[in-house]
Amino acid sequence: MLAGIFMKTIIILPVLLLFSFTTFATSQFSDILIWGRDTLMLFTNPLNSIPDWENYRRIIQQEFENEARKLNTEECGLQFTNGHLIDTVLYHNYIVKESKFSLDPNPNNFLEFIYSQITWEGLPNMESDHFQVNIGVQPNIKGEIDSIIWNTTYCISKSGFQLNKDNAFIKEAIRIAYLIPEWDVIVQRGRIVPRSLFLQFDINQRKKYTR
Repeated sequence: MLAGIFMKTIIILPVLLLFSFTTFATSQFSDILIWGRDTLMLFTNPLNSIPDWENYRRIIQQEFENEARKLNTEECGLQFTNGHLIDTVLYHNYIVKESKFSLDPNPNNFLEFIYSQITWEGLPNMESDHFQVNIGVQPNIKGEIDSIIWNTTYCISKSGFQLNKDNAFIKEAIRIAYLIPEWDVIVQRGRIVPRSLFLQFDINQRKKYTR
């Protein structure tokens, strides 16, 4: 068990917590997105409202990039058993490459790229629903997609939480993920950090980006 991350002192890394992200949410509780020291109140009933996910994505992406640039070059992992230190591992962390979209100061260019690639006419009807899809991506050392991380790949809509690989929106989002020319490559604790792609499918997005 990794008990802590040490340099000269104990370092507590920021944690992304997503509360009330469930199909059983009610209007009695608001969803809260906590990132670092920022807390964002989401809408009171996530399945009946359309959030400004593009804005949230920009905030999260910027925070991630800021953290990546502040990446500790060295971390020491200490393993304890029954209160006794049994092992110490020194990790050398580094950024292999940053994608052109991460280096682009205008996040709208990335949104324009991914949404303009969507084959809207091939998707199910979106007149009375919206579909929020997250694709977990494991890049390789070259910044290409090595694999899809299925346990962080899903689709949320008014009908519920979908994990089906044959879901039309999940399949389309995966197709778009493979069209992204390169991904950030960050090595932390000996492993390449996974990335993700979030897409929102609804009639407003279709009207905005259909050419």
